[in-house]
Amino acid sequence: MRCIRSILSTILFAVVLAESLMAQTVEVVERRGQLFMLTIDGHEYLALPASDARKQLYLMDSLQTELEFARRTLAVKDSLILTLQTAIQNYARHFWLQDTLLRQTTRLYQGYRNLYYDYRTQFGEPWLTLSGGLGAVRSRENSILPVFLMGLSIRRLSIWAFLNREQSGFLFGITSPVRIPLFFR
Repeated sequence: MRCIRSILSTILFAVVLAESLMAQTVEVVERRGQLFMLTIDGHEYLALPASDARKQLYLMDSLQTELEFARRTLAVKDSLILTLQTAIQNYARHFWLQDTLLRQTTRLYQGYRNLYYDYRTQFGEPWLTLSGGLGAVRSRENSILPVFLMGLSIRRLSIWAFLNREQSGFLFGITSPVRIPLFFR
């Protein structure tokens, strides 16, 4: 790149030199250190000594390299920003789906819990039960006497009492459901 610039500066110098030789008027307008402002046939030119021109071309080349590096860095940062924005959108969608799923799961849980309580209330085993009944007992004289049966059950433990004029007593027991296999139904 520097080689091309030095060739171009040499060509430009040759053109300026040729033009200045063919020109009718060459005038130095201003001099600032090593920098000359020339007017050739009404056109203004900036002239530098060759060593300063090389320094300026090197400086321009390094500035262009830095500019290209800054552009690439900017492109990478823009790409990173775009990637982060996409990730943020994906996370937002994920959180929305997660909240939706959580709300649906909560509704299902509440529905099943209510169904369980309804089932337990309707078909479940009560905590405390009272039972009563009427029966008959044969006495010693072969007569039949009426008997009253009263019971109290706490979960599966039951206590029964029977009463009549001549006899009374208590019974203790445990109640258990009988599971009948399907092929007996």
